[in-house]
Amino acid sequence: MSRLPPLRQTRLPLRWAAWFVAGCLLSVGQATVVLGKPSFSVKAPSSWVKVNTADLNRKNETGKHAASATGSSSILLDDYQIRVSDKGTERYYHYAQKIETTAGLNDLSQLKFYFEPSYQQLTIRSIRVYRGQSTIDALKPSEIKTIQKEDELDQQLYNGTLAALVFMNDLRVGDVVDYAYTVSGDNPVLGGRFADRIYLANSQATQKLIVRIVCPTHRALELKKHNTTLEPVAQTSGEETEYLWDRLDAPAVESEDSTPGWVERYPSVDLTEFKTWEDVAKWALPLFKVLGANPPQLEAKIEAWKSQWQTPEQRLIAALRFVQDEVRYLGIELGRYSHQPSQPSSVFSRRFGDCKDKSFLLSTILNSLGIDAAPALVNAKIGKSLDDWQPSPFAFNHVIVQVRLGGRIYWLDPTISSQRGGLGSYYDPPYARALAVREGTTALEKIPKPSSSSGSTTVQEFYKLTYGGPVTYSVTTSYSGADADEIRVRLAGESLEELGKTALNYYAGEMQSIRAEGLPEVHDDEAANTIAISERYVIDNFWKDEGHWFTADRIYSELGKPGISRRSLPLAVAYPLTIHQTTEIELPAAERVPLNSGSISDSALHFVYDQTRNGNRVKLEYSLKALDDHVPVEQLARHMEALEQMRNAAAFQLPGRVGSGRRPSAGSGALIGLLTVLGLLALAVVFLLRRMRRTPDAGARRMPPASPGSTPDTAINVKTAEEILSFLAGFKCRCGKLPYQADAPPARERFTYDERRLTGVRMKCPNCGQSVDLYFSPLQEAIVS
Repeated sequence: MSRLPPLRQTRLPLRWAAWFVAGCLLSVGQATVVLGKPSFSVKAPSSWVKVNTADLNRKNETGKHAASATGSSSILLDDYQIRVSDKGTERYYHYAQKIETTAGLNDLSQLKFYFEPSYQQLTIRSIRVYRGQSTIDALKPSEIKTIQKEDELDQQLYNGTLAALVFMNDLRVGDVVDYAYTVSGDNPVLGGRFADRIYLANSQATQKLIVRIVCPTHRALELKKHNTTLEPVAQTSGEETEYLWDRLDAPAVESEDSTPGWVERYPSVDLTEFKTWEDVAKWALPLFKVLGANPPQLEAKIEAWKSQWQTPEQRLIAALRFVQDEVRYLGIELGRYSHQPSQPSSVFSRRFGDCKDKSFLLSTILNSLGIDAAPALVNAKIGKSLDDWQPSPFAFNHVIVQVRLGGRIYWLDPTISSQRGGLGSYYDPPYARALAVREGTTALEKIPKPSSSSGSTTVQEFYKLTYGGPVTYSVTTSYSGADADEIRVRLAGESLEELGKTALNYYAGEMQSIRAEGLPEVHDDEAANTIAISERYVIDNFWKDEGHWFTADRIYSELGKPGISRRSLPLAVAYPLTIHQTTEIELPAAERVPLNSGSISDSALHFVYDQTRNGNRVKLEYSLKALDDHVPVEQLARHMEALEQMRNAAAFQLPGRVGSGRRPSAGSGALIGLLTVLGLLALAVVFLLRRMRRTPDAGARRMPPASPGSTPDTAINVKTAEEILSFLAGFKCRCGKLPYQADAPPARERFTYDERRLTGVRMKCPNCGQSVDLYFSPLQEAIVS
């Protein structure tokens, strides 16, 4: 797996944990896994290590340490050394960080060294604190606790990882915490081969950054650079070759929110003994080899499908739904089973497995049905950027199934539950590239880009207005294709009562007097793969002094602007995305209201709006379609302008005088029209800003996407804990204040959600008292998913 910039609190020596499919490619099977001794040793560095030291006195022109001191701590030394040998691999880590603020005290108050005891050994080399001219030995082996790091059991993940936990005593601002350790051992599933990705910069400036690789000369490594022109100093001594990158004052890599996952920001180098994708496919083939015959129960089910369904397409759908819906997700990461799937017979019998288990089971069933199928390795995050990787098993984090049927290729994901519709309506997943685990595979294959119409959401609203009395409101939200599959999963875990309560609270954010008339009604047409949710409400106090705003809120929620607008990186766009929203308003009488129509487009989005009136009915029609999954840097200015235009066009104001019962005179029509336009412009800004601050509840009504970081599904990609700190420090509460307090930083909790390892942070605003939860996806752990 790849080596990434260091975290301040959580050091991740388990570079293997980010391999291939560690959150997704894990399970025990029927094998017996023998755990290693759950302990650690304390020794001086091995003779092959070149010990480096941090320069504690080096200053820059400002009189501060040359490393960036803008955060809670600064990195003085980031030293990573690897020795590859025929006996195994050793990874040596050495860090030195200076505590710059009181927040840094919390950052470095605990040191954690992770290892997987079934094949790894942890050796702590040193822990020191430099204070002025004094050196404090902080390594006290008797006080180090070894704990079972199983904080993911409620997410159906178990990996057997242990952590040596060190509590740092008596730290002070200005101290330099210096520590080193080694993790030795290779996951046996790799068969002795080596691969890694090294990073040559952090998210904050680093005074001295060193990467050193030592390997036998006869084991030639393939090197491939990304975002860097830096070349290693290579030299051969005896039977070993050394590659050395030594950087002084390595600048920080700036982060930008809403960046596509396939964008490479950090300077990095791939190092691997795998020369081609064919090598990787040949490595994976034995892992997915069926051993023995199918159990009688599975054979009986296969024969039942053959009898019940006449066509291969029908049989494929039956098998897919069985694996998707009746084999639950559960993964256990122990040793070689971080990569190797369980046998299909075991997965079928116990009815649980992870993505590699379920894909292996499904492909085995389909082949027994006479359908050509094979597991396929993909990366759900970086997609098409796999083209730039040096071939490696670590390039993948998910497994799906490739099916060849009727002259077509289908890419099926057995981890998606509640997927419905016929085979002809199945949509390609957005993984872009795949490596089929088949005999003869020599290269990555392209997965077609999902059709922009693979899923859609349609909202139909109707308001019946009265003068002074209650207003009735009804809404039906229809989902099709991928959107229906997504909402179906959410509805499966929510009762109608809960659905109705969530929806009512959503509306009450703008209309406090709203009340529901009965529970929502849900109609699911599985054959057509459509779901419709209907709701009915009464609003007692509808009118406000300035009138009432009608906003295409489902569309508006997709038009948020990124936190960083002046960008050097592309901007990610939700794709595929198709939304239609229509609002019909029945007025008490025919009234003249300002109406507009038009369309707004750029390279990523196409928006159409049409506001019409027929007698006493006003009809507001809106449509938004994503054309691409990102906006190139050179087109960002136009995109920002288009977003602003779309946001303005997605709101319509019905002036308060329409509901007052007082009809305007003909002589005042022109003045009223002018005032209406001016009022519309002023109130649009106020209302839309207020709408921006309110994040719609995604649970019931129409699943409006949340803002970046506000839910686990929209977790923000980060490389290090420093990036998390930077985001928290600049985050604004809904009241407009900054809730982050450097003197009392919030705790961070690591957990797994939907096969992704995330970091959650809860802050309470001292100004308004509101609590906010934010979620982050560390990339060195995102690969684990």
